[in-house]
Amino acid sequence: MSHYRVLIPTTNPARTGALLKAVSPFLNAEDSRGTLLGVIEMAPERPLSEGVEVARAYRALLSRITRYAERGPGELRGQVRIAHVAAQGIREAVLETDTNLLVLEAGAGQGARQDGLWVNAVEDILVDPPCDVVLVRPDTTPVRSVLVPVRGGPSAELALRLATTICKETGAELCVLHVFNPRISADSRQREETAFLKLSSAVDVPVRRITLFSTSVREAIVREASQHQLVVLGATMSLMHRPMVLGAPVSRLLRRMPGSVMVVKTAGPVSALKDPDRPFRVESRAAAAERVDRWFAENTFHSREFADLRRLVDLKQRQGVTIS
Repeated sequence: MSHYRVLIPTTNPARTGALLKAVSPFLNAEDSRGTLLGVIEMAPERPLSEGVEVARAYRALLSRITRYAERGPGELRGQVRIAHVAAQGIREAVLETDTNLLVLEAGAGQGARQDGLWVNAVEDILVDPPCDVVLVRPDTTPVRSVLVPVRGGPSAELALRLATTICKETGAELCVLHVFNPRISADSRQREETAFLKLSSAVDVPVRRITLFSTSVREAIVREASQHQLVVLGATMSLMHRPMVLGAPVSRLLRRMPGSVMVVKTAGPVSALKDPDRPFRVESRAAAAERVDRWFAENTFHSREFADLRRLVDLKQRQGVTIS
């Protein structure tokens, strides 16, 4: 991936500082950009248009955060999304912004209710991600060494690619780990070793290869993780299973690991949006009304929001329209 189009949804923009710092290497990569998405989840019985005032407050906060982020080389924009179901709102934003990397923070809410809403949204997305996704547990410790345990799963290449980007930005050492089960046959070990060397040779930064022998892969990873400030894990079927993606074993793994942790998962095969043999389904009146309500809530501005004319010009440029 030569560039990243990053979407960072949050239900609490004021607490995104550590998360933005953790993913800044992706924003700062060549020809990359990001969107900080303030997600407002409305109760099902309330029309989305009632979120106008909350959306306005979110926009003001997002504007301050993104202006601060402009001090770095990465491009970060703020956007508000109002939805009755947060996960659905995030999925729609992924499509609208042409996102290829979705960043989700582990435990990003505020208070018990918000934590519950956020966990539900994250679980929904991780089970069937709309694009490549990275679950982040950020930490403020400077990153000097990045550990990537690999077993050749579908997300291993993504884990290595993201770790490589981080190492290029921070100057950290990239350490690639493979854990061998001492009980496997010599032939099986040879096949694993060949695959490990091939995978770890595919990156364009210096690599330190680490091999360990253990009957418990997870325990070996946890022990080795104590020597590094960031661990990037490719999700396996055992890590990302229904119905509790953020329950055991992911939560236990996150609790036991020091520093920052990223769990990455590649998007599954994209299914056809519409069967050509099926008749076109006209949008229902209720769905159309909800779409109008959302547009009204997300696009109703107060004149004070554009006291800085540069913000107005920037918004119009992004929308591809002119000011008359």
